[in-house]
Amino acid sequence: MNSVQWMVSPYVVPFLVSAAISLLLAVYVVRHPRTELTDRTTATIVVLLVLAAQWSVAYLFRLVSVGVEAKLTWVLIEYAGSGLMAVGWLVLAAEYAGYGSRLTPRRIGLLTVEPLVAFLLVATNPVHHLMWSDVQVVDAGSVSVLERAFGPWFYVHIAYSYVLVLIGCYLLVRAYVTSENPYRGQVAALAGAVVAPFVGNVGFVFDLGFFSQVEFTSAGFALANVLLVFGIFRYRLLDLTPISHAITVNNMQDAYLVVDRNRRVVHANPAACDLFGIDPTSLGGSVERILPDGTGLFVDGEESQPVRHEVAIEREGRAGISTRS
Repeated sequence: MNSVQWMVSPYVVPFLVSAAISLLLAVYVVRHPRTELTDRTTATIVVLLVLAAQWSVAYLFRLVSVGVEAKLTWVLIEYAGSGLMAVGWLVLAAEYAGYGSRLTPRRIGLLTVEPLVAFLLVATNPVHHLMWSDVQVVDAGSVSVLERAFGPWFYVHIAYSYVLVLIGCYLLVRAYVTSENPYRGQVAALAGAVVAPFVGNVGFVFDLGFFSQVEFTSAGFALANVLLVFGIFRYRLLDLTPISHAITVNNMQDAYLVVDRNRRVVHANPAACDLFGIDPTSLGGSVERILPDGTGLFVDGEESQPVRHEVAIEREGRAGISTRS
């Protein structure tokens, strides 16, 4: 009976780090006090983090495994999740940019058809060679990698994935241009998170120098996750309301404030900023700092239970609504 053989390489470190950070972030998002997994934006973030971890682990084992058959097995496992990353990214970008309602479950299902076809073609590639041919293992320093002559459907799959990623980036760029300052940090963190793995993938597919042999796409998620951590803790990626909700609220004639249970003003529409003299760049600060005359309007609830209060405010003959959640 043949035993499974592995080889040790320092190349595994970035992939191991990437997988660990992805899983830890997924756990953090799930356990975050304001997380609702029924919300599609949050659920998509969790799914993307889990898929990133799965891709990193699969590629790690592909690197350390020995032999063509063993490596191709891990390639198939990679495709089980990696193909869905571009779809998930587009869904997340659309949700944040205010276009989530256009991606109905049926349309999302249609978007997943090509990744599913690609996975099935990888599984059956020895029959048709539509994904690649002439597979061999070559040495790349301290690690052995697969060298393949890519087939026609591989480039169809890559082109399809790139189109979805670029559409998502375009939506976020539009959102960045049109959104308020508090949301720009969120958008920049999300857009920046896709750059590192995208660059790694482009470098590998088009055989560009350093990226030509070891595919650093999944390792790029380590840097992407650093940006997500920065977005979560610096720009409250999980606390501030998504842009899709803000677009609706910003068009209201009435003033609208949102104060979270940590007594931070996390959103104020233009009417509220005008009515209360709020500087939009100060959003995310405490009620005491932003609304020193209105702190008595917000009554603390039980710490363990989310509460929601709506308070009607009238100043200078104009109406406003304050929500505490």
